[in-house]
Amino acid sequence: DAVTGLPARHIAGVDAAGLRLRPTDPNTRIGQVDIWADPNTGLPVQVEVTQRGAATPVLRTSFSDVSFGTPDASDLTPPTGSGSGFTVAKVPDLLGALGNVSRFTRLPAELAGYPRAPQVRGLPQIARYGTGLTTFVVLALPADVGDSALTSAKQAGATAIALRFGQAELIQVPLLTVAVEHVGRRSYLIAGLVDSTVISNAALDLDTFRGRFR
Repeated sequence: DAVTGLPARHIAGVDAAGLRLRPTDPNTRIGQVDIWADPNTGLPVQVEVTQRGAATPVLRTSFSDVSFGTPDASDLTPPTGSGSGFTVAKVPDLLGALGNVSRFTRLPAELAGYPRAPQVRGLPQIARYGTGLTTFVVLALPADVGDSALTSAKQAGATAIALRFGQAELIQVPLLTVAVEHVGRRSYLIAGLVDSTVISNAALDLDTFRGRFR
């Protein structure tokens, strides 16, 4: 990807150096990412993300004030009022909970022409495809959750994706493309910073994929 310099800016008390990243992959919805960072530490103090084809950023985040060094202990202690306290509770194991989402489903090694990234151990029903700013994820959902999500997408004015066996609806918001798909007894959520063509092709591939544990 092409990287060029930008004029420095004084941000949060820092004379920050700027650079612009322009993704070369035409399938990403990100047109450019502008970053201003402290030249001594590399700490980004402002980031702006512009959608492909747009003239102004759709996402901007920055520090209003920043200082370097060890903070005072008082800055790391949250204020508490009289009578306040805490309790300890056990939280269900996250991997175990996600592992029960759709335990009989596995996902293909490639979708929409993009290879699957290294698998998250113990979570075969969650997969990431592509690299960098051309990345999308797929999550296998329980059938009832998928049906509900599909209905909500239709009511929100989503665009239908023509499939051979199942149903899918596509929604686009700035930077993000999302599809909900239901095929037979399986449902999927597909989302990423990619063009609608990529998400639609992924839905088409899943429409004919018969992935189950043996």
